[in-house]
Amino acid sequence: RSMIDKIKTMNERKALEIDKIKPGAEYDVKRPIRNVFNPLNNGLEARYQRYDWVEDKLTEWQVIQPKGLIIVEGVYSLSNQLYNKYDIICFGKNG
Repeated sequence: RSMIDKIKTMNERKALEIDKIKPGAEYDVKRPIRNVFNPLNNGLEARYQRYDWVEDKLTEWQVIQPKGLIIVEGVYSLSNQLYNKYDIICFGKNG
């Protein structure tokens, strides 16, 4: 499965013209800004739904308290729209 396959649901993917879209265009970057970054930046509890890659759907809600170190990881976690939302950015090497 391509990265695009994991962002939209099966029905939504069928309508895409793969050769005409930009990488990451299907990612709903407004959702983490609205549900996670904005609340945390205002000292409020944040909530988001975990995405199940196998089931191809959003699942249970996760809660993040606005305290301590919060690690954000994921395929589009450093997209242009999110990059300036972080206090610290670090990269890990696998292997």
